[in-house]
Amino acid sequence: MRKISISQIKDGQILAKPIYDASGRLLLSKGTKLKPGYKMRLTNIGLFSVFIDDEFSKDIQMDEIISEQTREETKAVLKSEFTKFISKQSYPSKEIYTVVNNIIDIILSREDVMVNICDIKSKDKYLYEHSINVCVLSLILGVYLKYPENRLKELAIGALLHDIGKLLTPKDIVERFRNGNLSKEEFEIFKSHTIDGYEIINQKEDISYISKAIILMHHEHFDVQDFL
Repeated sequence: MRKISISQIKDGQILAKPIYDASGRLLLSKGTKLKPGYKMRLTNIGLFSVFIDDEFSKDIQMDEIISEQTREETKAVLKSEFTKFISKQSYPSKEIYTVVNNIIDIILSREDVMVNICDIKSKDKYLYEHSINVCVLSLILGVYLKYPENRLKELAIGALLHDIGKLLTPKDIVERFRNGNLSKEEFEIFKSHTIDGYEIINQKEDISYISKAIILMHHEHFDVQDFL
């Protein structure tokens, strides 16, 4: 099994893992023969890579920490929650706590989770996917440090919402930051997403101060002297 980008899909390649949409509905089953015509459709639903089985990778197993279905369902909840926060509706809804509990249960059930992180991309290109990856990695560390479950929940909420302030940052600045092309003035604007995110969340009484601190301080050095 190996991962390829959507642009690398060729006629007849065998899908190694099922593909789900944002609602958790199965789109393509494991074993499906891929076609070049799938490229645009998969890109349109926000996918950038797939797993395939071929002769080069038949003996390689890549076991993901959380399933693609869980990942897509979590992205859908995050998108809905972020919209509610920005529009100052009521929140967070029970759905975000449900997905947090689900991810925690999955990680706590995995004895090999500390070494099995091949599916995590630390600098993912897109906000919701990146937020999920940060959440998973944070929980792995929390479990390793033997945090109690209530602290793991606070950690997970903060990790999932840590970049919510980017929704108020001009999109062109966010994109250029990823490519390292910001002017000094633009970088100052980008840095404000931590404060913007904190201000969005700060009035929500049912979000703990620990989760709020994660949102506010996730770019700080240990000595609080610079912006990571």
